[in-house]
Amino acid sequence: MAKDKATFHQEAMMRYVDAESYDRQNREAAVDDLSFYAGPGQWDAADRKAREGRPCLTVNQLPQFVAQVTGDMRQNAPSIRVLPAEDGDKDVAEVRTGLIRHIENASNATSVYIQAAELQVITGQGAWQVALDWSDDQSFSQDILIKAVSGPIATVWDPMSQERTGRDAEYVYELYDIPRKEFERKYPDKSLSPMTGDIPDGTGLTNWNTRDTIRLAAYWVMKEKPGMLYRDPQTGDVIDVTGDDEFKAALEMGLVDKADTRKTKKRY
Repeated sequence: MAKDKATFHQEAMMRYVDAESYDRQNREAAVDDLSFYAGPGQWDAADRKAREGRPCLTVNQLPQFVAQVTGDMRQNAPSIRVLPAEDGDKDVAEVRTGLIRHIENASNATSVYIQAAELQVITGQGAWQVALDWSDDQSFSQDILIKAVSGPIATVWDPMSQERTGRDAEYVYELYDIPRKEFERKYPDKSLSPMTGDIPDGTGLTNWNTRDTIRLAAYWVMKEKPGMLYRDPQTGDVIDVTGDDEFKAALEMGLVDKADTRKTKKRY
């Protein structure tokens, strides 16, 4: 088991190095964009130094232009709606829309959506996440929540992803920093010596531990499992028969036409 954990950890780190290196210029530009938007970054470092001892005024015009883009969103708060397909059940769609609206209200999702939109306008990158959390400290029940992502460099995506939404990504990292003392209190049995293996210095992993903070990462991996679908030749209904031993036996005995089955993949 220890070897498996080490192999998994090594793969996770190597993937991070590849993804961070691939997108490093965009991430650094996003940080510069945020600094420029805030105001201080609008002065070139050399010009600011040349004016040392004299006023360095910044008349920041950017927030008003960002507000022009996101203003409509603030006035007409976005929300998720479930629309039935052509032959779909409208009542079921309305029930699901109601459940999603409850999740959004409990999560204050409007502010989450707007924050992601503002970051997209400012830096070209924005994200939010669907997460689970315990209902309370005395419960085994969990609630679905919509949560914000702290900034444009808080996520690192699979560089081979082609979809704008990242839906085809095989993995993604969510990064966040905590105070070193908090890390030591929460994880007293964890070592701060990373298993870097063959990872060279100068990669994106070398700045994870500082004197005051420790960087943690949630590593999300998309997995695939083979599956099988069966289409009833009489009714046309499509049934998931993955793992159905009785159906498999009937198929092997020729009681089911192979033309009515289709191999598929389940992603989770």
